[in-house]
Amino acid sequence: MRKFLLPLLFLFLFIVESLFVEFLPAKIFGFERIFVPHFLFTAILFLTIFVGKKHGIIYAAIFGLLFDIV
Repeated sequence: MRKFLLPLLFLFLFIVESLFVEFLPAKIFGFERIFVPHFLFTAILFLTIFVGKKHGIIYAAIFGLLFDIV
């Protein structure tokens, strides 16, 4: 189960990032701009720092492709 925990966490962050943009009001900061969080990018950055460069590049490539497809 531990083997699938990290990919599931990243998949959850990927989905939450889209939902966060969808449900956050556009005028929350008084501007007509859309606030876009980068939860997945931050998680991959932390993964690269604390686990290793190889894992970071693999996850970045997989979720980058998924991001482009969606």
